[in-house]
Amino acid sequence: MKIPQSVLTEREFDLSYNVKEGVCKFNIHNSEEHEMAKALLMFRMMHNGHKMFSEVIFKGKKARADLVNATTGTIIELLSSEKIEDAKEKEKYYPASLMIQYYDAKDVLTKY
Repeated sequence: MKIPQSVLTEREFDLSYNVKEGVCKFNIHNSEEHEMAKALLMFRMMHNGHKMFSEVIFKGKKARADLVNATTGTIIELLSSEKIEDAKEKEKYYPASLMIQYYDAKDVLTKY
């Protein structure tokens, strides 16, 4: 029997950080543009049937992911003031079993 991708993905979460499906958590240290893009992207993906989580910390890791799509096993990072090179530095803190996608926050707000 094959284990669903969402189960494999959620096994990586550190549940002591109160991870809840479908709840968009906002981080006051990010820009309004960043947080609005996160909410919009999460809403649209959920509307298309994806299991979504925000501000996820993984077991034994230091970094916090903006969004995680458990349906596809993908970490989603939104870039507003951060450069892609800086964002890619965090990849070593994410589980190797998950893919990582980067979105420009401005593009999300204007093109999606």
